[in-house]
Amino acid sequence: MPRRAPRRYPERDSFVDAVGFAVVDLSLLAGFLSALAPCQKCKKGVLHLKMDSGRRAGFVPKLLLECSHPYCGSGVRTGYEFCTSKRIQSATAASGPFVLNRRMVLAAREVGCGQAALDRLVAIVGLIGGLSSYAFSEHVRAIDAATSSVAQQLLAEAAAKVKEIEKAIDDNDAGVPSVNGPIDTAVSCDGTWQKRGHLSLFGVQAVISVGTRKVLDYEIQSKHCHACQSRGQWDKTTSAYREWMDAHRPHCQINYHASSNSMESAGAKAMWSRSVEKHNLRYTIFVGDGDSSTHKNIKDIYGQDHPVEKHECITHIQKRMGSQLRSLILAHKSTSVIPSAGGKRTGIKGSRGLTAKMIDQMQNYYGKAIRDNLGDKPKMIRSINAIYGHFSNDHQHCPEGEDTWCKYNSQNPEYHRKYKEKDIAPEVLALLEPSRERLTDPDLLEKVQRRETQNPNEALHSVIWKRAPKHLFASFQVKHLACCLETRISNTLL
Repeated sequence: MPRRAPRRYPERDSFVDAVGFAVVDLSLLAGFLSALAPCQKCKKGVLHLKMDSGRRAGFVPKLLLECSHPYCGSGVRTGYEFCTSKRIQSATAASGPFVLNRRMVLAAREVGCGQAALDRLVAIVGLIGGLSSYAFSEHVRAIDAATSSVAQQLLAEAAAKVKEIEKAIDDNDAGVPSVNGPIDTAVSCDGTWQKRGHLSLFGVQAVISVGTRKVLDYEIQSKHCHACQSRGQWDKTTSAYREWMDAHRPHCQINYHASSNSMESAGAKAMWSRSVEKHNLRYTIFVGDGDSSTHKNIKDIYGQDHPVEKHECITHIQKRMGSQLRSLILAHKSTSVIPSAGGKRTGIKGSRGLTAKMIDQMQNYYGKAIRDNLGDKPKMIRSINAIYGHFSNDHQHCPEGEDTWCKYNSQNPEYHRKYKEKDIAPEVLALLEPSRERLTDPDLLEKVQRRETQNPNEALHSVIWKRAPKHLFASFQVKHLACCLETRISNTLL
């Protein structure tokens, strides 16, 4: 008689060995153990799960499995004690912190939350335990130290990749291997502040390779230290204060004392100053926005033989069109320009003037004219001039074809039918002439021929402030941790 095949339970095929962390209702677990797990020692009692209410390490309680029989084994009630999380192996301490506590703090900082938000989450979910302010800060400090080490390693790997690419380009151009000296490369740099205006206590700057889009370096300025602030009322002439300051100075979080407005240029100078020593790289091409103070601060930092060349961010150049037109509206807000039935009305906004939709269109057309004609500056200038002609109903220089932005010249009959002539007063068109001359300046357009952008810097800033939200005050260490975490992600994914 053939052997019967074992019965299979398809619904159990998805079960795997239990690893990791899970939120468990301890009362359900205790009931399960009592019902199904008799004591393996006396075979008479059942196991009760108890929790030590006096000893708890953060989110990790101490549990006890105890037999219900009063004289289990040797006549004394015994049990098995255990914690709900493993410990982190530490080379400097006999027992490291619990993994769960460290992960909870890391998760809070990853989503931009501090201890107060973590406590609210724990209270709502009904989790056991919590961390004191001191313990939370210690975990942040340990995470920052670990991620900083990883971030510095990733910065070095990113620099090595840049040197490999630049050496290959130099070898192909020269036909001979390049010498082992500092290598010139192009980078973008931009700064961001926690608070708008000139009162921000923190500023962040980052240098990103144009070729690889990996972070090469970052700098954080801080004008605040909680320890110094808490001792602000101390008499600074006493020996006690001087002794405390001598011990505190190496750990003080204040590393910047000048104006908040100059944080960006100061940070750029610091990163350019250490580029050769840190990476054996010279950042000889600097892609930036319209701010010229940063370039003035670093243009001769490598000496006269290796000047730092400024290239403009193509996105910021595109935005200049909109900025100049909006400034023009404000400048003529109280000026009588456009003729009307009752004489001349004030302002150049609205009917027969400039509208918000029109400004956005001109800005988009300006960016397209630049990107579609890179490498051909005369054609680029003609395309930009065509934008101003288009809004004065002159379409002889507008692009043609099905995908053209000019509906008048479109080969699509539906687009051509929908075209409406612009009704802009000649007096307003005359006011646009200085803007056209500035935006078609050959020297300006020369700086965007490589199609470089600061978009990677802007993206980096946005995720940094997600981990350290601007509306929530946090220490220098939290800002540094946010930079390290994002550097790890950016340089690993790209």
